[in-house]
Amino acid sequence: MDGGDAWEPARPRPDETLIRVLVRAHWWKRLLEEGRYRSAAEIAEIQGVTRSFVNRLLRLTLLAPDIVEAILEGRQPKAMQLEELTRAMPSEWESQKSRLRPSGQESNGGAMRQP
Repeated sequence: MDGGDAWEPARPRPDETLIRVLVRAHWWKRLLEEGRYRSAAEIAEIQGVTRSFVNRLLRLTLLAPDIVEAILEGRQPKAMQLEELTRAMPSEWESQKSRLRPSGQESNGGAMRQP
């Protein structure tokens, strides 16, 4: 065994909090794109949350697709937390993966799972 890949645990561990916020962020983005809301401030007012919270969650819609896939499939690193994902995150996907990769883990060419 080669030690495995931190992005692919032996058994999926879905994190319901991360999944919920990803769904919520993409839903809000869709409402903005459809013109149902004009701004994050309007979403915040109607949803009863702060504008800062809405903006932090909307940033999740910019995560690399394979990071999102790993979260939805329960393959995210054990240490991955919502706070880490909602901090200022680089927009370039490879930089995101490098930042979120557990220490001691090398890149595998941009893929979240190894063949």
